[in-house]
Amino acid sequence: MGDVELSVETSPDPSDVEALGEGLTQHALPTTGRPGFRPLAVFARDAAGTLVGGAYGQVNWNWLSVSLLWVAPDRRGDGLGSRLLSAIEEAAYERGCSHAHLDTFSYQARPFYERHGYTSFATLEEYPPGQQRHFLRKALAPRAARGTRVAARAGANADGRARTAPEVEIWFEFASTYSYPAVARAEDAARAAGVALSWHAFLLGPIFKSQGWNDSPFNLYPVKGRYMWRDLERTCEQLGLPFRRPSSFPRNGLLAARVACAHAAEPWLPAFVRGAYRANFAEDRDIASPAVLGAVLEAAGAPAAAALAAAETPQAKERLRAQSERAVSRGIFGAPSFVARGELFWGNDRLDDAFAWARRDGSDTDRAE
Repeated sequence: MGDVELSVETSPDPSDVEALGEGLTQHALPTTGRPGFRPLAVFARDAAGTLVGGAYGQVNWNWLSVSLLWVAPDRRGDGLGSRLLSAIEEAAYERGCSHAHLDTFSYQARPFYERHGYTSFATLEEYPPGQQRHFLRKALAPRAARGTRVAARAGANADGRARTAPEVEIWFEFASTYSYPAVARAEDAARAAGVALSWHAFLLGPIFKSQGWNDSPFNLYPVKGRYMWRDLERTCEQLGLPFRRPSSFPRNGLLAARVACAHAAEPWLPAFVRGAYRANFAEDRDIASPAVLGAVLEAAGAPAAAALAAAETPQAKERLRAQSERAVSRGIFGAPSFVARGELFWGNDRLDDAFAWARRDGSDTDRAE
């Protein structure tokens, strides 16, 4: 090692820095292939063409790295930051990304990002002195493709600009009993409350297994199960919903969930979701059957054969896996669940509470810098 001289430089030659990066790239090539960093940006301009906000990042492999998110001071509080973040996430998802990561400081926007599904995986203390630097990540899912949204009137801000309707996420599992009445009434209730509704199918099985359960708790605890079936019967009667206890419970909802994830942007999605629940809990039909789901899709106005074929692709399977992972990151442990302004509400009887929480003053305020 005596023939190697070390030099400390504060203004290194760019070509030397580039050589370091290329050396690391060559070392990684057998494992990862050459990285393909691609810039991605979303800009917001007012009627005069003035830049009032934007988001910038890079796409590499299946990750979006968000570097910058800024909103002009006079445009904060009207949901623009949320729209920019959602737009760059959607654009990244369309380019094959399944995850996103970013960092923020303790004096900046960590609560804002957490309300949008990001969770912390690392923190630097005293960076800068007296503060923290937080690193966050999330699993991506499409937005219109992160859930078909129910349009809602949101009114306007004091300056006359249109105000974005607050959004409530509904998370459902096709085998879930109480999700049946929840999805049946969700759209009408959302319109009445003036909120936007997004639909998110996921799987409870992995969550149950992580808790040591190999079956539904309603089967594991018979007394609880007997109460649930009678309570569900009463609930359906109150709502005027047909109900027939399934001859098999829980039914396999994997294919239905893949259909929902693969076609989350389609206007027929809510009708398909309701139809699949009706087939299971009102008609005692096997929703694991492609024939049954094909009939449900046709009734919802969807191209059944194409929809089912798309649900069997690797992309659809990955979307469901990522969405189920995102449910865990949201703290979801059962269905139906609702997320409003970062708050979790669990159970059919908490749907209206979630809508009320979303409509609280400041519900669509963001503080992203």
